[in-house]
Amino acid sequence: MRYYWGKTRQEIKQTLDLTKKRLDEIELLLKGTAIVLENCSFKQMAKQIFDLCQELIGATAGYVALVSEECRENVALFLDTGESACTLEPKLPIPLRGLRKYACQSGKTVFENNFTESTYYKYLPQGHIAIENVLFSPLVTKGKVVGLLGLANKKNGFSDYDVNLIQSFSELMALALDNSRKMDILHDNEERFKAVSQRSENRFRTIFENAPVGIVLVDPNTIISLANSAFCKMVDYTKQELENKTMFDISHPEDLVITASFLKEAALGNKNYFYYKKRYISKTGKIVWANVAISVLKDINGNIENYLVMVEDITQKIEAEEQLAKARRKAAVDEKLAALGTLAAGIAHEINQPLNSLKVNVDSILYCYEKFGKIDEGELIAKLKSISQETEGISSIINNVRSFVRNERSLSVEPCDINNIIENVLQKMEKELKDNKIILVRNLKDIPCIKGNRTGLETVVVNLLNNSVKAFKRTVNKQKEIAVSTLVEERNIYIEISDNATGINESILDMIYDPFFTTGAVNEGMGLGLTMVHWVVKRHQGNIEITNNNQGGVTCRIQIPILPEENL
Repeated sequence: MRYYWGKTRQEIKQTLDLTKKRLDEIELLLKGTAIVLENCSFKQMAKQIFDLCQELIGATAGYVALVSEECRENVALFLDTGESACTLEPKLPIPLRGLRKYACQSGKTVFENNFTESTYYKYLPQGHIAIENVLFSPLVTKGKVVGLLGLANKKNGFSDYDVNLIQSFSELMALALDNSRKMDILHDNEERFKAVSQRSENRFRTIFENAPVGIVLVDPNTIISLANSAFCKMVDYTKQELENKTMFDISHPEDLVITASFLKEAALGNKNYFYYKKRYISKTGKIVWANVAISVLKDINGNIENYLVMVEDITQKIEAEEQLAKARRKAAVDEKLAALGTLAAGIAHEINQPLNSLKVNVDSILYCYEKFGKIDEGELIAKLKSISQETEGISSIINNVRSFVRNERSLSVEPCDINNIIENVLQKMEKELKDNKIILVRNLKDIPCIKGNRTGLETVVVNLLNNSVKAFKRTVNKQKEIAVSTLVEERNIYIEISDNATGINESILDMIYDPFFTTGAVNEGMGLGLTMVHWVVKRHQGNIEITNNNQGGVTCRIQIPILPEENL
């Protein structure tokens, strides 16, 4: 047998380099998502995301600009000229013309690799940096272009692949701008509220004293300076006794950390409003449970003057629902940021399986080479093909998740053999099924190929089988069986996966496709599985029906019409 060592090593290196590049891209996208979660100015977030773009794409120059309401001109937030000289004042508005204008009007990412020979070169103002090639990506929020990301002077020019990557970063930058503007509105409202409060002190004191909930004014050192009658009654102290006491003095020892954490966050200036549940100790030693809302009151220079603490006595409610109250600890978490964080974890969960498969193939190649000093050419080529397929699968999963988030109506398609897809999934899950002592029953009929998205359809089968495996882990003393079948009727292909596990509570059947809805444990997934399954099936113009069966388990029946490619 002959071995072409030079060629084989080159193929291994190319495949491993491509794998590393894709993983680096995923890491930078997740870093960009983390930047959006930070509470800093848009200029800071945009600069950090811009730096990630430069690192990923390799452009030596670029800028981020805000676009006027009428999309007639843009003003640069910052400009990186690279090694080129620029005599233009970056803070002055520049009319939108040429390729920049086209990018804003079309809302699409565009590039030109031979800029000096293009029709756009004439619009370059005198004193501008020298440009060999350029890419512009509009920042779009709520269907409107509000900014522009520009990159220039990349060695060997830009590509369509660069467009897909930069589009993701421009979407993150647009989201950062939208969040920043919303935060500005909140801060403006806060300043107006403080101004009104200062002009209405007498009215405030009337409300303060007669409010049905406890109200306490606390200085930056947590010393109580003022308390209303409701709070005094709540903790059995007089107003005079409370004066010069600190909030630590009347807090439950186990809840001191809550007050300390709030003070730390307030001192850092991260938040101006806090909501939490805690316990106070009354003068008589009684424990008082309370919902606490705290507003940070600042002077015009942004320094903390006081904390306005609103206290609602919920002791009776806690005592009536003691078991439920012990299991709940309320946290002030921004809903939108939490959803973004959960989605990032869901993406990592989805790509974990192909990454594991990829690593097994690479480790196998390295093991054979290190142990025997040679590798069978046929086996090596097969593993390299598998590595390439898994790498493409990771990219396809990311694209499908992106399409799911954007609610895109179409998917990329190719000829798909449903039975082959099912067999591939079953082969990958063979060990897991055996480890869980699950009997597999196949009944795959002869069915035609369809035009479909292979990765999406594979995701459907994997998620449904995983759900069955997880359900069996909650059963005991039962013969475990999963039946997988396919058939064709008229112009429809049917896939049916049944088990005899635990079934689904009828009261939640209407919610199983909701994003992030799960009945499993915390470490059993993010609740995106059936959401993705439903989305993929609908993009194939199909239907899915999940019902409880007579064997005590669940039957999932999928119907996919056989359609021309253009209808998918």
